[in-house]
Amino acid sequence: MTRFMFENHYSKANKKVVYISPNTITVLVGKNGYGKSSFIHGLMHYAKIHNHTVLSWSDNEHGRNNGMQALLFNDNMQGLAAMAFHSEGEAMHASFGLMFAQKLGAMIRKLKVDRPKSNKVFLLIDQIDSGLDVHLIDDVKDFLRNVVIPDINKAGFDAFIVLSANSYELVNGEDCIDPVTRSHVAFASYDEFTDYINSQYKGVTNEGN
Repeated sequence: MTRFMFENHYSKANKKVVYISPNTITVLVGKNGYGKSSFIHGLMHYAKIHNHTVLSWSDNEHGRNNGMQALLFNDNMQGLAAMAFHSEGEAMHASFGLMFAQKLGAMIRKLKVDRPKSNKVFLLIDQIDSGLDVHLIDDVKDFLRNVVIPDINKAGFDAFIVLSANSYELVNGEDCIDPVTRSHVAFASYDEFTDYINSQYKGVTNEGN
């Protein structure tokens, strides 16, 4: 694991140090308003001021509407029509694949040419599981694990992938971090995950297992 230290002025987190494993998927867990997005913003600021490469995606900023605008700008009427009839989750998944994959490819090509001094690449993804069903969440995780990480490694860099999550399907089997305590947590079952989230509404922060 790699140690990072940064302040977060937008949440109640008082701990500055967090340990994140490279070349794996790290998931931020907590109730709505618990500081997951603020943690991502703090980590993004840290990475930028330390001259690390950063690629970010947020459903609020790059989701379905912006995905449709990008298709319209590129005169992709077939893609635009398909996205218009997608479910919310399918449309979000399609916009993620469209925008994130394009930016990722351009970023890796730039890394190979520029060869920055830092070997750390941060991929920060907020609200990726909004509206996704189990199959689409597994598809995103497979894409990150089997395509994104190997491509970044082949270019000679380490990938630090941090996502925020509200669904157990995204959390299941992944390394998880509480954005307030910055401790690592794990969940053996859906019930453990729901108990953890419910405890935050009661003002108690569980440490997980």
